[in-house]
Parts: sequence; structure tokens; C-alpha cells
Amino acid sequence: MAALKFGFMVCDRYFVEDDYFSIGGYSVLFDMDGFSTKHMAGLTVPTLRELAECMKLGYPIRHRGIHYINCPTGFDVLLRLFRNFLPTKLANVIHTHSDFESVYEHFPKSCLPAEYGGNLGTLREITSDFLEKYLSSREWFDEDSKYRCDETKRQGASRIPNDLFGVDGSFKKLEID
Repeated sequence: MAALKFGFMVCDRYFVEDDYFSIGGYSVLFDMDGFSTKHMAGLTVPTLRELAECMKLGYPIRHRGIHYINCPTGFDVLLRLFRNFLPTKLANVIHTHSDFESVYEHFPKSCLPAEYGGNLGTLREITSDFLEKYLSSREWFDEDSKYRCDETKRQGASRIPNDLFGVDGSFKKLEID
């Protein structure tokens, strides 16, 4: 879950720093090495639904490609489930790769770290630069976290999680004919 939050934080900063980000969109490559069944268990159906809703409506952005490599056993099942919550156009930008040769069809080597056969630098160097940049933005993140949506002022149907997916209340008194 921390990785998802960090991903959203990155998107938030890119909206501020780079106008092309929201216009041209983005492609991302996730290396799933080390992603285990314990991690998959944390991605419940409600969490996947909320993530899909956020991708559809939460960010005004063009999703050009979401790519995964080094996927663990069972990840394809989780991904199929997640795709069910997405519109076809968005589901079609999600790809898994079994080797880096297929990754090179989507990403030039100039955009990849040395460990992935690219010439951008090492993962350690890229990560260090990236974290330094985001840690220096701490004040911005602290200020940004103060802003929230007041659902009581929303006109029309509420979008709070209790009724976000068409199920409001509980089934304690459900009667079936």
C-alpha cells in the first residue's frame, strides 16, 4: 500500500512540475521482483475497485502504458481481476512482460536503468536522485495533505466509498423470494 501511495505522490508532483505530464500522459514500468503472495493478499477486491476508480476519475491524465516485469505466480489472476474494474480502453494499456526484449518495444533504452539493459544510469543512482527530489518537496506534500473533499457539499449523488460501487448499507435483512 505504501508503494501505491508513493505512486500517487509522484503523480501529484508531476502535475505541478510538468505540464506535458497531464497532456502527453505517461508510461510506467513496474518490476515486480520481490512482490509476494503476502503483498497480493493486501490488494483486496474493494482496494482494487477503489484503485480502478481513482485511475478512471481521480487524475486527469492519459495512461499510455502500464507495464509489469518479473511478475510472481498468481499475479496474472490479480491483474485479470483488476482489469474487470477498468474500461476497455484503460485495461488495454496494461501489459506484462516475461523478458526485457518485449520491454524494449515500449521503452527506449535511454529511459531504462543499466540493470534493465538501458543507459540511464544505475537503479541506485536514479533512486537516490529521485528520493532527494521528493524529500525536498516535503513542505509541499504537508501543505497538500491539508486539502480534502467535503462530500456533504457535493451536488448530486455522493461518491463516498460506502456507495461508490452501488452497494449502500448491509445485507443483514436481505430477503430472497
